[in-house]
Amino acid sequence: MVWGVKYGDGLNGLMPETQKLRKTLYGMMGVFFMSALSWGTGQEGRSSFQSLSASQILEEALARAAREDQRDLVKQYRFKVSRVRDKLDRQGGLKERDEEVYENVLIEGFPYQRLIEKNGQALTEKERKEEEKRRSEFREKIAKREDPTRDEEGAFSFDQHLVGRFDFSLEGVEELTGRSNYVLAYRPKEGKLPVERRIDRALNKVEGRIWVDQESYEVSRVEFELKEKVKLGWGLIGSIQEVKGTVRREEVNAGVWFPTGFDLYLKGRIFFRSLHSRQQVRWSEFDRLTSSVTEVVEAPVPDSF
Repeated sequence: MVWGVKYGDGLNGLMPETQKLRKTLYGMMGVFFMSALSWGTGQEGRSSFQSLSASQILEEALARAAREDQRDLVKQYRFKVSRVRDKLDRQGGLKERDEEVYENVLIEGFPYQRLIEKNGQALTEKERKEEEKRRSEFREKIAKREDPTRDEEGAFSFDQHLVGRFDFSLEGVEELTGRSNYVLAYRPKEGKLPVERRIDRALNKVEGRIWVDQESYEVSRVEFELKEKVKLGWGLIGSIQEVKGTVRREEVNAGVWFPTGFDLYLKGRIFFRSLHSRQQVRWSEFDRLTSSVTEVVEAPVPDSF
């Protein structure tokens, strides 16, 4: 789960024993996405660009990530999140489209994404009740002194434990949104890699590129792709055949970076059921909170967006 957006909702009709496999299939959607979220806010950077190696650039980025917890930053901003999820047929044609719009609010100090619109329409009575139930469950976790935003299986941080399983190389420098970026390519290291969670089996077969802003050492873009099919239960339960995606981050306020785009393509199967989907997530309308928490939380869900 990413701030209340459940990437595995498309599997809700599966039998109970397959539900736990959602975190393997859909959890890897957010691995680099969640890592990008944890790369903190760039309040300072080098005043002049220097010629650095890939390892030196990573050290700078890791140091940046350690200075700021992105979850605290999320508590300081209101923003909109729009998600489009397409279910595809075997040939890649569109079968079904689901569109949702969320608003980031605070509930007792925890960021929560409140569903405010679905498929271009105000929520129906049934959808309102489902949203109220989701919000109540969120509050129940808080009452139990649990962190309602934490996902132990899918939680990743951009740290040495994550990057240590990849080899990085510097490809050059490119400009993104008017800013110069180092471009690093990464691929899994050879040999046996750690498998501590189900998702690691897929993560250990991912490669791609990372763009690091030269001035702030914030990550501005991540591309990832599964290069080898991942079997679930020796292939008897299912498999992940293709995964590729992109995360984009931008400076939305002076020294403040947020994700602004996430695109993902997934192809696989669970037993005899095909999984073929495409997703887009966009963040917009960032506004630093100046009102009280009560004002932010208690505002009713609007009839229209």
